[in-house]
Amino acid sequence: MAGVAAVLIATLARDDPDATTTTARSPATFAVTLDPTGRPYDVALPSGATVERRRLAVLHAPSRKVVFLGGEAVPYVAAGDYEPVTLAERPGRTYPVDAIWVDTRDSYDSVVGVVIVERDTPVARWEQLERVAYGTDGGLGGITTVEWAAKEKSLDNEVQRRWEEELVDEGRQSFAIDADGVEGIDTIAFANGFGDGGFPSIAGYDAHGNRSAIVLWTIVAPWRLAFPEGEPPAQVTAREDTLAACLAGRHRIGGARCRVSR
Repeated sequence: MAGVAAVLIATLARDDPDATTTTARSPATFAVTLDPTGRPYDVALPSGATVERRRLAVLHAPSRKVVFLGGEAVPYVAAGDYEPVTLAERPGRTYPVDAIWVDTRDSYDSVVGVVIVERDTPVARWEQLERVAYGTDGGLGGITTVEWAAKEKSLDNEVQRRWEEELVDEGRQSFAIDADGVEGIDTIAFANGFGDGGFPSIAGYDAHGNRSAIVLWTIVAPWRLAFPEGEPPAQVTAREDTLAACLAGRHRIGGARCRVSR
C-alpha cells in the first residue's frame, strides 16, 4: 500500500478544482464537457462515451460493518487493519452494490466507481464522507465485511485464488465472492478506472437526513451524469465553477485556457 503521505497528496490534488482532471492537456488548451444547459461537468467525458449504472452484486454484511480498502488487500485483510463503516439497517442486512461504468467507443469500458445502497429513498444531497476512503497501489478498490477481515486466512485462500483468476488471468473489471463463512456475498474488488492513489467516499442523504448510499469514487467521470439526482457534493460544484470561469476567460488551469470538448 502507498504511504499515508502519498495517499493524502494524491487526494488533495483531486479535491483541488484546479488540479482535478483526467483529460489530456495540450500546452494551450484544457478540454471541458458541457451539459445540455451549457454548464461544465466537473470532469470531461471522451467524445461518444456514456456513463451507466449497473448492478455489481448484493453484499451481505451480518454485523452491518464493512471496510473500504485497496482491492489488492482484500485476500489478506485482518481485523483492525481498517476503520469499519456501519451501514444502515436493511432487511436481511443485504445491500445492493452498483458499479458506475464509462462506456467508450474507442477503448475498453471501465468501472469508475461503486455505490452501496443503504436505503431505497431518493438522494436529496451528496456530501464527502472521507477524503481518503481507500488507497491503492494496484488501481483497485475493495469492499469487505469485518467478518471476512476477522477470519483466519491461509496464504493460498479462496479470495486470493479468485482475485488472480478473474482480475489477472481473465482481465475482468471486478469480482464478488462469499468467503466469510456466512451465506451471501461479502467481498468485492473492482478496477477503479484511474490507477494508484487515494480516493474519496461520498455519502448520499435523503430528504429526512438519513444516509441512503455511499459511493467510492475515482473522479474520472462527470458526477452529474453518474448521479443526476440530488444536490452534488461541494467539491463537484467547485470544480464546475472553476471550469466555467476558465471557459469565460477569467481563469486558467495549469496555465492552460479552456475549450469546449467536441
